[in-house]
Amino acid sequence: MLGQVQSGNLRALGVSSDKPLPFLPGVPAVAESGVPGFTLVSWNGFVMPPRRRATSCCGSIKEIGKALEAPDVRERFIGLGITPRASTPEELQRIYDADVVRWRQVIADAKISQQ
Repeated sequence: MLGQVQSGNLRALGVSSDKPLPFLPGVPAVAESGVPGFTLVSWNGFVMPPRRRATSCCGSIKEIGKALEAPDVRERFIGLGITPRASTPEELQRIYDADVVRWRQVIADAKISQQ
């Protein structure tokens, strides 16, 4: 939808991130527009088998971080509506764990069950 918003075919009313996005100037975060606490973001991560040696894992993390800093790669991600940033395995684990807690609560509150 980003292309449609940027072309003027659609008007964005808000973004679900915790703050406005640089590639959608003038579009506030939903949390700033009357729905306090509303944040919903997606994320992507690279995972490796748990037995992978820490030294090779660290090398891969550094290479991914370098790639994400390359101007052409950053520009491409931003053009897709993605804010690229590298993190650590520990930070990704915290994000994952928080999402598990959040979505389990959403499922419980909505009384969703497997049938």
